[in-house]
Amino acid sequence: MSTYRRKVAIVGAGPAGASTALFLKDNNVDITVFERQTDPGPVGAGIMLQTSGLRVLKDLDVLPEIDCLGKKITRFKSRNRQGKTIFDINFSDLKLGYFGVGIHRSTIFKSLYDQVIKSSVNVQKGVDVCSFKEHNDQVILLDETDTEIGLFDLVIVANGSRNPLRQKLDITKFEKQQPVSALWVKVPSVGEELDRTMVQVYSGTDKMLGMMPIGIDSYSDSGTSVINYFWGATNDYLKNWSPKLFKSWKKEALALAPEYSDITNRITDFEQVTCAPYFDVKLKPFYHNSILFIGDAAHAMSPHLSSGTNLALLDAKVFGECYSDQKSVKEIFEDYQSKRAGQIYYYQWASRLVTPLFQSPKNRAWLRDIVLKTAYNFPLSKGLITKTITGTRYNLFKNLPDKYSL
Repeated sequence: MSTYRRKVAIVGAGPAGASTALFLKDNNVDITVFERQTDPGPVGAGIMLQTSGLRVLKDLDVLPEIDCLGKKITRFKSRNRQGKTIFDINFSDLKLGYFGVGIHRSTIFKSLYDQVIKSSVNVQKGVDVCSFKEHNDQVILLDETDTEIGLFDLVIVANGSRNPLRQKLDITKFEKQQPVSALWVKVPSVGEELDRTMVQVYSGTDKMLGMMPIGIDSYSDSGTSVINYFWGATNDYLKNWSPKLFKSWKKEALALAPEYSDITNRITDFEQVTCAPYFDVKLKPFYHNSILFIGDAAHAMSPHLSSGTNLALLDAKVFGECYSDQKSVKEIFEDYQSKRAGQIYYYQWASRLVTPLFQSPKNRAWLRDIVLKTAYNFPLSKGLITKTITGTRYNLFKNLPDKYSL
């Protein structure tokens, strides 16, 4: 084994960066994680962990905490304004007892970040990595004042979709903000509301109400279980978001889904609600020389397939498998590219295909209804949809290998 310890920089301490650090820490490497925030914390509300994400968290010994704080999801159903069922997916159609987990982003963040802090990994908080210079086969990272903050053999960029380092390289196939966004708010749950089910209700394709149980926030002392409540709409609708629009929005939400009025009525204040834009990012390849992009920094997409965090966690696991100090950085990155490109590009393609059917400034509800009605009449296409939504698909022709499933 080589006696030289590669210096590895990980930019971003979110789930992608933290899990990568944990998978690498037992190798012959000197790891530094750079985090822009001085007091790192989660961004966003809740997500659904799929089988791949759960497997990664199991491998990192944080699954017991996730199981304790999260909520099992076994069904995903939706209807339109007229009450017609758009789809109703039972996860156990894949295999008996299969489930996902609705979870706060904060819970995943805290579980992984705490593990990193306890490890031998060096974490530098309050450092905003904004640029770089290449020196032979190494990379010099620079902060917002162009001050050098370190020389590294390998840099892993994992700090999200709006990424300044990516802008400086010619590997971006496309990068754009979508014409649709979402409002989200965490609403206290009462009892077993939604009963392990994620729900969506559509008004055409320009407005969508969604709800998912996500369990207990690990950053909260209340111990209260919460529902992730979100409203998808066009950017034109949300650009004027204000207390006045909040009032009219709430009337719309109550009219669209009166059966969930008790939940909607728990949203009482404009300040409770956050607006989140959707971004699309596609890189080809995921790396340039000694710099690799993972997670949303490499493949941000809309949340309709519930795949973002799961793909990011799997990025970390696969990179850990590809890493060896007996291989060159180029060989490591090429190996990673060959193993991740298939699934990532498949989910990006699927996301771009389905997003306009569920959220779009133009009303494509008629097309969505025809496509899904046709697809659900054939076992093969119905199975493909179910496996894609539950994260068990690798590409159009094969499933994710069993070793990456819980």
